[in-house]
Amino acid sequence: MVTLELKKREVKKDLNKIRREGFIPGIVYGIDKNIPVYTDYKGFVNAFSKAGEHEIIKIKVESEEFMGLIKDFQIHPVTDKFLHFDILGVTEDKVISTRVPVKLVGEARGVKEGGVLEEFMTSLEIEVKVKDLPHYIEIDITNMKIGDSIHVKEIVPPKGVKIVEDENAVVVHIAGAKLEEEKKEETPAAPEVIKPERKVKEEGKKE
Repeated sequence: MVTLELKKREVKKDLNKIRREGFIPGIVYGIDKNIPVYTDYKGFVNAFSKAGEHEIIKIKVESEEFMGLIKDFQIHPVTDKFLHFDILGVTEDKVISTRVPVKLVGEARGVKEGGVLEEFMTSLEIEVKVKDLPHYIEIDITNMKIGDSIHVKEIVPPKGVKIVEDENAVVVHIAGAKLEEEKKEETPAAPEVIKPERKVKEEGKKE
Protein backbone atom coordinates (compact mmCIF):
# COMPACT_ATOMS: atom_id res chain seq x y z
CA MET A 1 0.00 0.00 0.00
CA VAL A 2 1.28 3.45 -0.96
CA THR A 3 2.07 5.75 1.95
CA LEU A 4 1.70 9.54 1.82
CA GLU A 5 3.09 11.64 4.66
CA LEU A 6 1.33 14.94 5.32
CA LYS A 7 1.88 17.89 7.64
CA LYS A 8 -0.79 20.10 9.14
CA ARG A 9 -0.89 23.70 7.92
CA GLU A 10 -2.44 26.92 9.12
CA VAL A 11 -5.62 27.81 7.26
CA LYS A 12 -4.49 31.41 6.72
CA LYS A 13 -1.08 30.45 5.32
CA ASP A 14 -0.43 31.71 1.77
CA LEU A 15 -1.03 28.73 -0.54
CA ASN A 16 1.03 30.22 -3.36
CA LYS A 17 3.99 30.55 -1.02
CA ILE A 18 3.60 26.87 -0.09
CA ARG A 19 3.71 25.96 -3.77
CA ARG A 20 6.76 28.13 -4.46
CA GLU A 21 8.61 26.30 -1.68
CA GLY A 22 8.08 22.95 -3.45
CA PHE A 23 5.01 21.74 -1.58
CA ILE A 24 1.37 21.16 -2.49
CA PRO A 25 -1.53 22.09 -0.18
CA GLY A 26 -4.54 19.88 0.42
CA ILE A 27 -7.26 18.92 2.84
CA VAL A 28 -8.22 15.65 4.54
CA TYR A 29 -11.92 15.11 5.30
CA GLY A 30 -14.34 12.34 6.18
CA ILE A 31 -12.92 11.73 9.65
CA ASP A 32 -13.63 13.62 12.89
CA LYS A 33 -12.87 17.00 11.32
CA ASN A 34 -11.34 18.54 8.22
CA ILE A 35 -7.56 18.84 8.42
CA PRO A 36 -5.73 21.39 6.23
CA VAL A 37 -2.44 19.80 5.19
CA TYR A 38 0.50 20.07 2.83
CA THR A 39 3.15 17.71 1.54
CA ASP A 40 6.24 17.49 -0.65
CA TYR A 41 5.19 17.99 -4.28
CA LYS A 42 7.34 15.16 -5.64
CA GLY A 43 6.07 12.85 -2.91
CA PHE A 44 2.46 13.55 -3.86
CA VAL A 45 3.13 13.01 -7.58
CA ASN A 46 4.81 9.70 -6.79
CA ALA A 47 1.86 8.54 -4.65
CA PHE A 48 -0.66 9.65 -7.26
CA SER A 49 1.20 7.89 -10.10
CA LYS A 50 1.01 4.61 -8.16
CA ALA A 51 -2.45 4.86 -6.61
CA GLY A 52 -4.35 7.43 -8.66
CA GLU A 53 -7.97 7.93 -7.65
CA HIS A 54 -8.74 4.22 -7.45
CA GLU A 55 -6.44 2.83 -4.77
CA ILE A 56 -6.57 3.11 -1.00
CA ILE A 57 -3.40 4.67 0.42
CA LYS A 58 -1.96 4.94 3.91
CA ILE A 59 -2.07 8.48 5.25
CA LYS A 60 0.27 9.77 7.94
CA VAL A 61 -0.58 13.17 9.41
CA GLU A 62 2.17 13.68 11.96
CA SER A 63 1.25 11.23 14.77
CA GLU A 64 -1.99 10.01 13.16
CA GLU A 65 -2.31 7.13 10.69
CA PHE A 66 -5.36 6.05 8.71
CA MET A 67 -6.45 4.98 5.24
CA GLY A 68 -7.50 7.43 2.57
CA LEU A 69 -8.52 7.88 -1.05
CA ILE A 70 -7.49 10.78 -3.31
CA LYS A 71 -10.94 12.05 -4.27
CA ASP A 72 -10.19 15.29 -6.06
CA PHE A 73 -7.37 17.52 -7.23
CA GLN A 74 -6.79 20.76 -9.11
CA ILE A 75 -4.37 21.14 -12.01
CA HIS A 76 -2.91 24.36 -13.45
CA PRO A 77 -4.46 24.90 -16.92
CA VAL A 78 -1.14 25.90 -18.50
CA THR A 79 1.62 24.03 -16.64
CA ASP A 80 -0.45 20.89 -15.83
CA LYS A 81 1.08 20.92 -12.34
CA PHE A 82 -0.99 19.84 -9.32
CA LEU A 83 -2.24 22.82 -7.31
CA HIS A 84 -4.37 21.22 -4.58
CA PHE A 85 -5.72 17.84 -3.48
CA ASP A 86 -8.58 16.42 -1.40
CA ILE A 87 -8.22 13.14 0.48
CA LEU A 88 -11.15 11.22 1.93
CA GLY A 89 -10.25 9.52 5.19
CA VAL A 90 -11.85 6.07 5.40
CA THR A 91 -12.23 2.95 7.52
CA GLU A 92 -12.51 -0.64 6.25
CA ASP A 93 -16.30 -0.78 6.63
CA LYS A 94 -17.01 2.63 5.14
CA VAL A 95 -19.06 2.53 1.91
CA ILE A 96 -17.54 4.80 -0.72
CA SER A 97 -18.33 5.83 -4.29
CA THR A 98 -15.40 5.79 -6.67
CA ARG A 99 -14.35 4.85 -10.19
CA VAL A 100 -12.27 1.79 -11.01
CA PRO A 101 -10.66 0.85 -14.34
CA VAL A 102 -12.13 -1.71 -16.73
CA LYS A 103 -9.75 -4.55 -17.61
CA LEU A 104 -10.52 -6.47 -20.80
CA VAL A 105 -9.40 -10.11 -20.73
CA GLY A 106 -8.80 -12.37 -23.73
CA GLU A 107 -8.72 -11.77 -27.47
CA ALA A 108 -12.15 -11.35 -29.01
CA ARG A 109 -13.18 -13.85 -31.67
CA GLY A 110 -14.54 -10.98 -33.74
CA VAL A 111 -11.17 -9.21 -33.76
CA LYS A 112 -9.50 -12.35 -35.07
CA GLU A 113 -12.07 -12.36 -37.87
CA GLY A 114 -11.16 -8.80 -38.86
CA GLY A 115 -13.43 -6.75 -36.63
CA VAL A 116 -12.40 -3.71 -34.61
CA LEU A 117 -12.57 -3.51 -30.81
CA GLU A 118 -14.31 -0.34 -29.59
CA GLU A 119 -14.04 0.39 -25.86
CA PHE A 120 -16.60 3.01 -24.87
CA MET A 121 -16.06 2.90 -21.09
CA THR A 122 -12.56 2.53 -19.63
CA SER A 123 -13.73 2.88 -16.01
CA LEU A 124 -16.92 2.31 -14.00
CA GLU A 125 -18.50 4.15 -11.07
CA ILE A 126 -19.07 1.78 -8.15
CA GLU A 127 -20.24 1.71 -4.55
CA VAL A 128 -18.30 -0.58 -2.25
CA LYS A 129 -16.93 -0.99 1.25
CA VAL A 130 -13.29 0.04 1.49
CA LYS A 131 -12.21 -3.48 2.42
CA ASP A 132 -13.82 -4.86 -0.77
CA LEU A 133 -12.52 -2.19 -3.16
CA PRO A 134 -11.24 -3.97 -6.32
CA HIS A 135 -8.24 -2.81 -8.34
CA TYR A 136 -10.33 -3.12 -11.51
CA ILE A 137 -13.48 -4.66 -13.02
CA GLU A 138 -12.59 -7.60 -15.27
CA ILE A 139 -14.53 -8.30 -18.48
CA ASP A 140 -13.89 -11.42 -20.58
CA ILE A 141 -14.24 -10.57 -24.29
CA THR A 142 -12.97 -13.89 -25.69
CA ASN A 143 -16.33 -15.05 -27.11
CA MET A 144 -17.40 -11.72 -28.58
CA LYS A 145 -18.21 -11.91 -32.31
CA ILE A 146 -18.47 -9.13 -34.87
CA GLY A 147 -21.50 -7.03 -33.97
CA ASP A 148 -21.53 -8.11 -30.31
CA SER A 149 -21.68 -5.61 -27.45
CA ILE A 150 -21.36 -5.90 -23.69
CA HIS A 151 -23.62 -3.62 -21.65
CA VAL A 152 -23.25 -2.58 -18.03
CA LYS A 153 -26.14 -4.83 -17.00
CA GLU A 154 -24.25 -7.87 -18.35
CA ILE A 155 -21.20 -7.35 -16.15
CA VAL A 156 -20.93 -9.51 -13.05
CA PRO A 157 -19.03 -7.39 -10.49
CA PRO A 158 -16.88 -8.81 -7.70
CA LYS A 159 -18.56 -9.66 -4.42
CA GLY A 160 -19.66 -6.61 -2.45
CA VAL A 161 -19.39 -4.27 -5.46
CA LYS A 162 -22.37 -2.39 -6.90
CA ILE A 163 -22.00 -0.76 -10.33
CA VAL A 164 -23.93 2.53 -10.43
CA GLU A 165 -23.76 3.30 -14.15
CA ASP A 166 -26.65 3.30 -16.65
CA GLU A 167 -27.35 -0.42 -17.05
CA ASN A 168 -27.97 -0.03 -20.79
CA ALA A 169 -24.68 1.76 -21.48
CA VAL A 170 -22.34 -0.05 -23.89
CA VAL A 171 -18.96 -0.83 -22.39
CA VAL A 172 -17.31 -2.59 -25.32
CA HIS A 173 -18.34 -3.41 -28.91
CA ILE A 174 -16.87 -5.30 -31.86
CA ALA A 175 -17.38 -3.33 -35.06
CA GLY A 176 -17.59 -5.15 -38.38
CA ALA A 177 -15.29 -3.12 -40.58
CA LYS A 178 -11.61 -2.41 -40.33
CA LEU A 179 -10.69 1.22 -39.92
CA GLU A 180 -8.56 1.09 -43.05
CA GLU A 181 -11.53 -0.09 -45.11
CA GLU A 182 -13.73 2.63 -43.65
CA LYS A 183 -11.20 5.26 -44.66
CA LYS A 184 -11.14 3.92 -48.20
CA GLU A 185 -14.92 4.09 -48.36
CA GLU A 186 -14.85 7.67 -47.16
CA THR A 187 -12.41 8.70 -49.92
CA PRO A 188 -14.46 10.18 -52.80
CA ALA A 189 -13.97 8.51 -56.16
CA ALA A 190 -12.52 10.53 -59.03
CA PRO A 191 -15.32 12.05 -61.16
CA GLU A 192 -16.01 10.30 -64.45
CA VAL A 193 -15.04 12.36 -67.47
CA ILE A 194 -17.62 12.18 -70.23
CA LYS A 195 -16.23 12.98 -73.68
CA PRO A 196 -18.59 14.68 -76.14
CA GLU A 197 -19.67 12.60 -79.07
CA ARG A 198 -17.99 13.45 -82.33
CA LYS A 199 -20.44 14.06 -85.20
CA VAL A 200 -19.37 12.76 -88.58
CA LYS A 201 -20.67 14.60 -91.64
CA GLU A 202 -20.95 12.87 -94.96
CA GLU A 203 -20.34 14.92 -98.07
CA GLY A 204 -23.03 14.56 -100.59
CA LYS A 205 -22.12 13.87 -104.24
CA LYS A 206 -22.72 16.62 -106.76
CA GLU A 207 -25.04 15.84 -109.61
